[in-house]
Amino acid sequence: MGGLAQFLCDGGYERLRRATRTHRGDLIVRLCGEVGLRPKDVVTISSNDAIEIDGVWFLDVGVRKAYLPADVAHAIRKYARSIDTEEALVDVSERRIQMLVRECGNRAADATGDDRFREISTRDLRAFHACQLVADGVNLSVVLAVTAYNRLAALEPYIDPPDQERIASTLDSKQSTVDPPSTRFRRAVTVAADVGKELTAAVLRPISTKLSVIGLLMRTNTALRGSKKRPAMALLLEHTLVWSGMLSNGSAPNPKRS
Repeated sequence: MGGLAQFLCDGGYERLRRATRTHRGDLIVRLCGEVGLRPKDVVTISSNDAIEIDGVWFLDVGVRKAYLPADVAHAIRKYARSIDTEEALVDVSERRIQMLVRECGNRAADATGDDRFREISTRDLRAFHACQLVADGVNLSVVLAVTAYNRLAALEPYIDPPDQERIASTLDSKQSTVDPPSTRFRRAVTVAADVGKELTAAVLRPISTKLSVIGLLMRTNTALRGSKKRPAMALLLEHTLVWSGMLSNGSAPNPKRS
């Protein structure tokens, strides 16, 4: 992986955010870079499109439910209150969204002396978002479900081929069995058990189950971050969800807004 997406992953994103001058500008950058929205999504969403399922936030953008970090959900509500509207949060054209990101990049370049900022576009912010999810070990089926990407091949540029050390670590199941379970791993197992409960409840809550399970999977990934047992648990969850049909292709169901 390389290019501007990698540049943003290596600290460029935070420096870009520091170059925003308004709350609106910062929100636009975050919607593209942390939620993975396209300009045509940004200009249509309102605060009412943020939905919470089992403690996990999503943003309804019509064709999909994008994963919404809790702090970005808070920023959306705060900005909506500041402009006193329940209509579209960003009342400008798609082209203006692209220009605002470009202007922010130019200011970041002037402040840092790094001209790579001048080339950053909304597309690069979406690529950064996908890179972050993949780097965090989020299941690729989940990445496809919560982003604008619709093919695994589209994610290939953001997947670094594993080196021999990583391959050996992943396949070293013997070492994993003798290590005492860490607190983080026990917490992840608890979350995984919750996934099983969600699958059992599918008949009772068919509308929100898929998003609920995706949210639980994201929390499991967070709980396992940095653990050697993470690949094995991720694989177990993937097989469970695929077997149950929860991660099959297709649009996510439309839950009732809270």
